[in-house]
Amino acid sequence: MLSAFVEDTKIQCRAIAEQIKANQEERALDDELHEQEVYLLERENNKLQEKINTLEHKMNTLKEEKEKLLTNEQKRSQEAEAEINNWKEKCEQLQERWDRAVKCFAS
Repeated sequence: MLSAFVEDTKIQCRAIAEQIKANQEERALDDELHEQEVYLLERENNKLQEKINTLEHKMNTLKEEKEKLLTNEQKRSQEAEAEINNWKEKCEQLQERWDRAVKCFAS
């Protein structure tokens, strides 16, 4: 009877040892899977961060180009306005000359 108890205990110990080993292997596989998931997520995160950085750089470049274009447009607008004012002044001078000439011929 004692030998049967010992034999039964040995069987139970082996079963427990096998279960512990299986649990350890499963935990090791879970840990490895988790590490792989973390690695893949970090890699994906890095790729997305690179894309973000690229887009931010493009956005900043476009902002700079927009500012240059606006500055150039303002400059051209000011130049055109100055040209218009110059022509208005010339027209006024010509109108004054014309009016004087008409008065001279009318007199």
